[in-house]
Amino acid sequence: TDVLSTLSEREWKCGCAEIAKAAVIDSDDFFFWLSEQASSLAKREQPVVTEAIARSVIFKANVVALDTLESRGVRECLNYGHTFGHAIESVAGYGTFSRGAAVAEGMRFAARLSADVLGTGADVVAAQDELLDSLGLPELEWTASPEELLEAMMHDKKVRGGTLRFVLIH
Repeated sequence: TDVLSTLSEREWKCGCAEIAKAAVIDSDDFFFWLSEQASSLAKREQPVVTEAIARSVIFKANVVALDTLESRGVRECLNYGHTFGHAIESVAGYGTFSRGAAVAEGMRFAARLSADVLGTGADVVAAQDELLDSLGLPELEWTASPEELLEAMMHDKKVRGGTLRFVLIH
């Protein structure tokens, strides 16, 4: 983990976005732990960094083990926030925002879509927003037309038979 201290702040936040994504889709335990430790992770405090990485690796390894050939759809949960995030990168121009910032914005979108489609509680959406903010991943100050974003999302790998699919949270 020592080499992580060489990362720029922009790249560090990309890693924090991936850890946040894992925490949201893994378990309440991981999510609430990360929410409590977010400021320490953002400051790169070593014990928290080590624990966050360990939890993330265990989570991802367990998901991959359930679907080693990507044939059962289990691994698609790892794309939480990525459909909209990739669209942001495409429409804004690659490099305008970091991958982590785009994924975090995609997570915000997916949480709100989860509330609209699945009835996910507003408290869940707010808790995720607070976590992302605490990790230094605020809402992007950027807009694009819905048509541009939809067109970009239609090129996502999760589109099946012309139907756009999202990873949502309960």
